[in-house]
Amino acid sequence: MLTRKGQDLLAVAALMAMLAVASTLAMMRITVSQQPVDPALNPSPLGYTFSLALFVIPCVVFGVWIWRSPRTPDQRRACFLTLVLLIPMGFILDLFLGRTFLRFPNLDATLGILIPGYDLRSGWHGLWGSGWKPFLPLEEFAFYALGFAAILLAYIWGDEILFRANKVDDRQRTPYVFRGWKATLLFWLVVGAVLFGIAWLIRRTVPSQSGAAFPGYFLFILSASIVPSLFCSRVAFQFINWRALAVAWLFILTTSQFWEASLAVPYGWWGYEPDQMMGIFFKPYCDLPIEAVLVWTLASWTTVIIYETILTAIHAGRKGWSIFGVVRAADPELERVKRMHQQEGRQGRSPS
Repeated sequence: MLTRKGQDLLAVAALMAMLAVASTLAMMRITVSQQPVDPALNPSPLGYTFSLALFVIPCVVFGVWIWRSPRTPDQRRACFLTLVLLIPMGFILDLFLGRTFLRFPNLDATLGILIPGYDLRSGWHGLWGSGWKPFLPLEEFAFYALGFAAILLAYIWGDEILFRANKVDDRQRTPYVFRGWKATLLFWLVVGAVLFGIAWLIRRTVPSQSGAAFPGYFLFILSASIVPSLFCSRVAFQFINWRALAVAWLFILTTSQFWEASLAVPYGWWGYEPDQMMGIFFKPYCDLPIEAVLVWTLASWTTVIIYETILTAIHAGRKGWSIFGVVRAADPELERVKRMHQQEGRQGRSPS
């Protein structure tokens, strides 16, 4: 019989599947794509800049609550360390891959401050100068930094306020596939290979502009999620609050899809290189690729497992670099952290 947290996980998966099926049925009879507004009309001066409020305001509200709450000192520290890891990593990947996957046709919607991006086609020699060109709007970096922060703060809010009693379950044990490094490695490699294989097959069936299309963006976002999962899933799986994760995912999905489908893509604030996408495009949203949905789904998972791994290390009394050694923590150490949550009232009733 499923534990209570197992039932929560199943409910989250069912919610995602329900929304995916319903959205597919709603759009499957649409045969003509919406067309974006001509950027030459300058339809949204500084639109991208001002739209960052969609992330700024939630981050401020959630952030002030976390800062003022007397019961979240460990959460604040874990939140800070998680963002210190994720945000620079996002910046680096954007600098090196942004020119391959993205386009920015309406720079009038930005402050006009462009950060150099690297062109992969320039090869290794381009790293030393010729491969770099001003390309990425400054707002792009704020977008990703605030996106990680919004996901994490929404999750902590859901974990500490909405579903505080659903943190741990005394019947929950580490799944068999996460009990050893070999099993964990094999599991995530198989998951990654299957998902990328599906994306590659879809791309092969969709005509491309160049005749040499490849789902590079999906490979990128998938790898950025699989690699942290290799290290963090064994520890984080026992402490993820699945209900809070559902709240964070729905929040970021609603915000990002309104942002991209209604504002960014129609007004040319940013767009995607079609030949680097999987090949599934949403016609009602000016051919927005499915990766625009998947990137925030995978980012939610990645952000939460890293946060829960670091938080577990802090609760276990680890300090300094030993925090990262929690990925190899023995079961007795994880059980002590679980008992601490139980004493704080973070355990709900298990099904009988």
